[in-house]
Amino acid sequence: MGVLEPLLPERVAARLRAITLVSFVWDVVRFLGITLITGSAAVGVRATDGSLPPVLVTVVALVVVAALYAWVFVGLHRRRRWARVVGTVFAGVSLIASAIQVADLVTGDPLYGATAIVTLLIDIAFLLTAWLPPRSPRPSA
Repeated sequence: MGVLEPLLPERVAARLRAITLVSFVWDVVRFLGITLITGSAAVGVRATDGSLPPVLVTVVALVVVAALYAWVFVGLHRRRRWARVVGTVFAGVSLIASAIQVADLVTGDPLYGATAIVTLLIDIAFLLTAWLPPRSPRPSA
């Protein structure tokens, strides 16, 4: 990444940082909330063999997730284009997983399905902000 690398527009980078922060806070609330309410790990592993406490599994997962969010957030703070791409990959994977979890509203645990809807909305917001051209500001009257 050289000095001449084109940077993301500040407006786009700022919006992506805000959405990334909202997504991280939502994941923390969702992971810890599901773990405390259901008593099982909230990282896609609903039943463990009992060898590890679900809270420990969730906390370890949150540490890894926090590191990934921090990596993308710092890249966006520096307005690097690679951060937008990495964030897009993460949002895309999350979008697919959340779309599958929405089925839990009917077939399984409604808590997973309900939280998946919010995650879907956040992921869609990131993807649209990342790749749609920014609108020009409205002229003041």
